[in-house]
Amino acid sequence: AEYLELMMACGSQITNNVDFVLEHSRLEQKQVALQQVSFSLTSVCQEALTMVQHLASRKGVRLEMKCPSVQPLVVGDPARLKQALLNLLTNSIKFTSQGSVT
Repeated sequence: AEYLELMMACGSQITNNVDFVLEHSRLEQKQVALQQVSFSLTSVCQEALTMVQHLASRKGVRLEMKCPSVQPLVVGDPARLKQALLNLLTNSIKFTSQGSVT
């Protein structure tokens, strides 16, 4: 069940990536506005970590997330933030030969 949930989350992220590329083109043409919603920064970070955990595990790299004890809501575009985090995490894993990504 956990594997199926991860597969569904990754499939959803692939769809989001395609949408991101299309929306990036629209943003360049000033045809789309970014979302401004309240969301949990910790939740978005955890979702991104979960989605790349298999890449890190295969490479023997540990993923660590450090959060403050107080986790406020932030305002912004959670989908764009998650996409940026996924890009950063994927590149970090790719270019880390041993140890951890924090």
